[in-house]
Amino acid sequence: MDKTLLAGAISLSLVALPVQVLAFTPNVVGITVNDEVVIHGIQNVRDGGVINNGLVSDNATITVTNGSSAGTANNTTVGDKGWLQITGALATGTIVNQGGLLDTKTAGTVIDSQINDGGHMTLGLNSQSKGYLNIAAGAELFVTNNDPYTSDVTTHNPALPANVMIENLNVAGLVEIGPSWTGTSIVPLPLSDVLGPVLVTRINNVTLQGGDINLMAYSAGGQFNRLEIENLSGQGNFAMTTQLASNTGDFITVSQQATGQFGITVQDSGKEPQSADNLALVHINRGDAQFRLLNTGGVVDLGVYQYGLYSQESNGSTDWYLATSTEELPGTTPNVTAPMLSSAAQGVLNMAAAPRHILNAELSTLRQRQGELKTDAEGTVGVWARYLTDDSRLSDNKNIAFKNTLSGMEIGADKQLGLNRGNMLIGAFTSYSSSDVKSTHGANGDIRSYGGGLYLTYLDQSGFYVDTVLKANRFNNKMNTQETRGEYNQNALTTSVESGYQWPVYANLVLEPYGKVSYSRIDSADYTLSNGMVAEVAKADSVQGELGTVLAASYSINQMTIKPYIKLAIIREFTKSNAVAINSIGFDNDFSGNVGKYGVGINATVANNTAIFAEVDYLNGSKIETPVTANIGFRLRF
Repeated sequence: MDKTLLAGAISLSLVALPVQVLAFTPNVVGITVNDEVVIHGIQNVRDGGVINNGLVSDNATITVTNGSSAGTANNTTVGDKGWLQITGALATGTIVNQGGLLDTKTAGTVIDSQINDGGHMTLGLNSQSKGYLNIAAGAELFVTNNDPYTSDVTTHNPALPANVMIENLNVAGLVEIGPSWTGTSIVPLPLSDVLGPVLVTRINNVTLQGGDINLMAYSAGGQFNRLEIENLSGQGNFAMTTQLASNTGDFITVSQQATGQFGITVQDSGKEPQSADNLALVHINRGDAQFRLLNTGGVVDLGVYQYGLYSQESNGSTDWYLATSTEELPGTTPNVTAPMLSSAAQGVLNMAAAPRHILNAELSTLRQRQGELKTDAEGTVGVWARYLTDDSRLSDNKNIAFKNTLSGMEIGADKQLGLNRGNMLIGAFTSYSSSDVKSTHGANGDIRSYGGGLYLTYLDQSGFYVDTVLKANRFNNKMNTQETRGEYNQNALTTSVESGYQWPVYANLVLEPYGKVSYSRIDSADYTLSNGMVAEVAKADSVQGELGTVLAASYSINQMTIKPYIKLAIIREFTKSNAVAINSIGFDNDFSGNVGKYGVGINATVANNTAIFAEVDYLNGSKIETPVTANIGFRLRF
């Protein structure tokens, strides 16, 4: 065949072939190889074997082990889907790029490692990193803090420490120090009731460059981390786990110098502490490093109380620790401080206090339902409806402080009965209201109130009247914070008696002094929040008395009668104790005291069978302020 044709045929056959796998030495045993590319395969380096300037990627693995003597990998680049595994051997000058993994297993040693964006690295049992170890932004390092071969989470036995040592760690990405185990894949791990020894990880020098170091406890063995650092600098964040109920948790100690700005996020096991002891998180031998708590609001919500991060200096060293946050109690001399409640506990107490206010708000304007009744003939049937809005701020000056915004509707009907000296009104009504309960601590809630009742009103010809009400309510309560949620129902019963006298004082002016007594009983409720917090709300009572006077004028315009009025009253809550227990810790909310009430309103008969009414009130006391409570409604007579 012509040589030219033969060459063309060979070229065509080469074009038709698939891409070939580059050749590499599968077993580097006691020899040295240079510049090999390992893809779609496995290269084993052992017994004194050495690879220089290698590349591994594309579902390929290089394993470097010891055998009779340790293998070595120098200046290896790990690319996408590449895996460099070091067990009892040495890797120097490794660069890990996007999608690559440097897996340092038992007794592996790495020197001068660079983990770039998207790269991953592990440090396992008895492994060590010498020289520099750079974790770039977007890169991840996982450091095992326990011996995975002796850790079985099904037994709850404590694990042995992994004894990992790092010389110089520079972090712009993420470092996680946590457990590996056998026995189960359950996450999260079950909690041990017995604390085990701490798991120690040692790093000579740490420089954070906006990166994060997350410490994770081995909860099955009840073991927390002890991160021992010689020098700490830069800026970045730590995540730590604590168990305040046992006064223990992860701990960071800097034996030489610490400078820079650092944040700490604390995750607690959630068990209720039985005492308010402080818990140390960080010890610095010397230096001006500053730490701040990154949890929401700068506090750790744990059970009933909130914990803040505080520091204390002694002989040049500084300790940073968790302690219960405190606030001054208003009106105490000298100033008395009390632990601040967690948002969940505050939410429980707020929701326990709100129904009593809702009942009083719904009841307080029932006297406006009748419009002008004296002119009604015997047998008159009336139908009425009113809209109610109330915006109140409540505080018992101890544990409870919230804003309650209510809107609702009532619809009723009644019939007029004639008596010798006056009229009797018998009626029934139904009600609905929705309340938003909010606090500055993020403890919010929603209460839906469904009610119905009966009323009986006697109107004497002399101007004397008596108004009685019996009402039942059903509350659907939902509470939520950023950490937890809860839902429960309550029933309530309210009765009230109001009596007054209409006293004409001058021409078209009428003075109406009145008094009212009301009693409410709200059922107990026991419920568990989503975070495991247990709330026990005892039966609550409210006994209120109100003394006031109304000054009303009457004007006739065309065929309409308009009666504007002003109201002044004082209200007193007599009940001083309503008990609530949270995780078996008892609280007592006390809203007793006086409240001033100031209002303006109008009743108008706009047609023979139609009346409208409206009232706006302002309330102010030591434990409640209501900038505005208003209602507007109408009444039809048949």
